[in-house]
Amino acid sequence: MPRYGSKALTFGVFNTPADEAVTISILAGGASVGVPTPEMGLVIDGVQVQTWVVSATPTAPALHTFATVLAAGEHTITVSFPNGYDEPAMNIYNTLVVGHVDVTSDALVTPPGRALIYVCEPSAAPDPEACYRDIVTTFTERAWRRPLTAAEASAVVALWQTLRVEEGDDTAVSLVTRAMLVSSRFLYRASTPTPDAGVDDLVPLDDYTLASRLSYFLWSSMPDDALFAAAASGALRSEQGLRDEVKRMLVDPKSVALRKGFAAQWLSTRALASAAPDPNVFPYFDETLRTAMVEEAELFFQDFLHNGRPIGDMFDPDFGFVNDRLALHYRLPPPGNADLVRVPLAGDDRRGLAMQGAWLTATSASTRTSPVNRGRWILEQLLCTSVPPPPPDVPAFMEPKEGATMRETLAEHRKNAACAGCHDLLDPAGLGLEELDGVAALRTTENGFPIDTTGALPQGGAYAGARELASALRDDPRVPECLTEKLYVYAIGRQAVGEDRPHIEQIAAQLAVEGQSLGALLELIVLSPAFRTQQSEGAE
Repeated sequence: MPRYGSKALTFGVFNTPADEAVTISILAGGASVGVPTPEMGLVIDGVQVQTWVVSATPTAPALHTFATVLAAGEHTITVSFPNGYDEPAMNIYNTLVVGHVDVTSDALVTPPGRALIYVCEPSAAPDPEACYRDIVTTFTERAWRRPLTAAEASAVVALWQTLRVEEGDDTAVSLVTRAMLVSSRFLYRASTPTPDAGVDDLVPLDDYTLASRLSYFLWSSMPDDALFAAAASGALRSEQGLRDEVKRMLVDPKSVALRKGFAAQWLSTRALASAAPDPNVFPYFDETLRTAMVEEAELFFQDFLHNGRPIGDMFDPDFGFVNDRLALHYRLPPPGNADLVRVPLAGDDRRGLAMQGAWLTATSASTRTSPVNRGRWILEQLLCTSVPPPPPDVPAFMEPKEGATMRETLAEHRKNAACAGCHDLLDPAGLGLEELDGVAALRTTENGFPIDTTGALPQGGAYAGARELASALRDDPRVPECLTEKLYVYAIGRQAVGEDRPHIEQIAAQLAVEGQSLGALLELIVLSPAFRTQQSEGAE
């Protein structure tokens, strides 16, 4: 690497046979002692066209790029160091280190997405114009997630033909794709009934609408070729066809979107990202542990997508996901791995959803546990028990006095009648988990006092500690019913209303017959009328 100060260095003379769009890339780093950060200039044919402040270091240089058009002819590329300074006697200097200078013709670069748009190569096609027609219509079909009508296809081709006159064939393709990506048909997913739908209250969705609804539910993305083919063949009109597609899609790697979407909401891994445990109170919590907690919850959910076990087993599984860092936090044997792995767990091991660190930490305050937030999470996320909003004149919650336990503080808070309405419901549900601190580590004392782990669930009886809570939730029929409602809402993309209640109850009842697995639940939601139909425009 050349090293220089207060100078300019010519890197090459280039000859372009025609006007050429190019990108000039310079890999550079710098250092300074007692003087300003080094600057770097790009000089083309004696004219400085760009200046950068080089904040990267020589050992970790950064790429600096400049796009321009070079006219036909010979060009000189020079890198300048306009603020170079070197005073050895005073040990004051700055340094610019240049690794390489690349000049790349844009015409020679194939954009990475080109192969996804160009379904044929016009230059190699017997009829180039027909190839371009295929390119723009095929892209539009994929963007709109359905076949085009004859009129729509003609309009798309006509747009390309109009643009090519001034812009050229390939630029016209680029402009057509941009137009399709700002179209309402791309930005919004239409709910289109079948062409032969009558005026009943509920009418079936057409095949391609149903395919899109299914793919965005399970994959958070558009249908793949196999799902488009199923829509074209009419396979999605039968229950078995829908079940087959759900099974196929759940084993596809794209089903990770259900874990990253629904599970991240339900199990609070998304909320954990913004949790800020105080390092002075919880010095053993770090970003490695946060990441492990997120992955534990999401991998656990994903496992239940495929293992066919009842939803209740989430609270009493014989396995878990840990790495060495999380195992240390949970007091489990380390698996000898930095990545999370599935490990067998015994009955006296820490295991199951009730004891997972993600939601327990996300629902804690920065310096302490929050039985109120934990109780709300249990009631709302696992039991779908409504918690009334606090009255407008409720006093603010007072932080625990020095030496007081959270149980004592909440008992004092509930003496206020305005607070008791909510807290009589929330506090007992969360107080039984006080054995797990603000970052979900096991503890036996709080401020020097033994932990009292007694708690209670509404209509569910008393429990003591996380293990008894897990046992109670494992057999509570409200848990699969609640999960049914939450996945139903996620699938249809809106909050449930009164008309949805019969559908949710029917799915929950059928789920009990089909084994109460997550996979079965997803299939039943997809088969429900709410997912496959829409309200008729003619219905009152």
